[in-house]
Amino acid sequence: MLIGRAEFPTLIEADATRDVTIWFKNTGNVELKNVLASYSPSEGIMIMGSSSSTAIGTLAPEEVRSITLSVLGNREITPPQQSIQVDAKYEYVTEKAPQQGSGNEKILLPALIKVKSAGGGGGGKKPKPDISVPNIIISNYSFGAEQVAAGAEFPLTIRFKNTSAIVDVENIVMSMETSEGLTITSSSNTAYLARLGMGEEYERVVKMKVLPGAKSGPARIDVTFKYDYVDGEKRNAVTANEKLFIPIYQPDRMNISLSPITDGQEVGKEATISFSYMNKGKSDAANLTASLQGDIKALSRVQNIGNIEPGRSGTIDFIVTPEKAGTEKFSVVASYEDGSGQTIEQTFPVSLTVAEAPEVMPEGDFPMEEMEEPEKSGADNKLMLYGLGALVPAAALTAMAIKRGRARKRRQMFDDGFDAYDKKADTDEKA
Repeated sequence: MLIGRAEFPTLIEADATRDVTIWFKNTGNVELKNVLASYSPSEGIMIMGSSSSTAIGTLAPEEVRSITLSVLGNREITPPQQSIQVDAKYEYVTEKAPQQGSGNEKILLPALIKVKSAGGGGGGKKPKPDISVPNIIISNYSFGAEQVAAGAEFPLTIRFKNTSAIVDVENIVMSMETSEGLTITSSSNTAYLARLGMGEEYERVVKMKVLPGAKSGPARIDVTFKYDYVDGEKRNAVTANEKLFIPIYQPDRMNISLSPITDGQEVGKEATISFSYMNKGKSDAANLTASLQGDIKALSRVQNIGNIEPGRSGTIDFIVTPEKAGTEKFSVVASYEDGSGQTIEQTFPVSLTVAEAPEVMPEGDFPMEEMEEPEKSGADNKLMLYGLGALVPAAALTAMAIKRGRARKRRQMFDDGFDAYDKKADTDEKA
């Protein structure tokens, strides 16, 4: 959660009421529930109203919600910089269990100093009040995109302004401190400006880089301004702080590919369609799901894989059963969320060549002509015929006799061939 305030172009003054708008932003990818904010003002101001807390409710991912506080300046205001400490508590749910979180921020408010008069009673001259403290604020900053990829360089443009209309500021030193994941590449983290006139603005460009291993989410830059201003003959030193946030994301390097499909698919036989995946990035690929689209019979049409950690790999298998010969065309759609919470969807067309299933000959159905029986004696044949006569019709006996005659003829031709060969051998031997 990020906490900040809207532009506050005026000053906190004694015995005067000012409206301060504070915003709350959910920068994560889960819903924040039961958000409760409490406020603690500094000594020079007080918050009007009966309660020092506000129920914000529920914040969806990337949602921003604002509340307005009515702030009253006390009769005496000594520090030129007043503040409101904002503390927020909330709940959220992960895959493991419900969790509790918190966020806090110190909201700075420029103020006009007012102290009691040091003189006694009587019609003496009122002391001349001190001039209001000039403030330097960042009026605008940009970094060239909505988000910056891990490992990328980018120019950070910062424009800051002297909000005072009556006094210049001098000897301005701007320094920057980056949170983990960011670094300054162009120069030192400090810059010097001799003078900034009343109401003037100044722009500075700083080259920065996101480290390759930076986590997805907002990275913070703390900007500090130190400067002087002259009030009459008195020189005063002021320090002001601002926070900038750079949204960072890890580039999507989730690799999903269709494995080669083997040939020889047949109607009615199961075929496996396999996909391999590997997360080559440095952040999770969340909620990986694959679904089969098309008119083909499948054992399961949806595969829910879940979160894929960096470096993890695996396979997604669909078992299909083609019901007709030819070319079966369908597709598989894979979807997941990348490190920035965006949904990535990939579609893989699949073409399956299917052949007719081969005809299967019933077991034991062999052609009778190819089977040759051993020769039986005449008596055996007669006994067989007599035995079959009682069981087999005459037509069947006739068919059997024809086939047996053919078998004898083939054997006779075989024997005649051997006799001819023997006679030729005897003739050659006598010659």
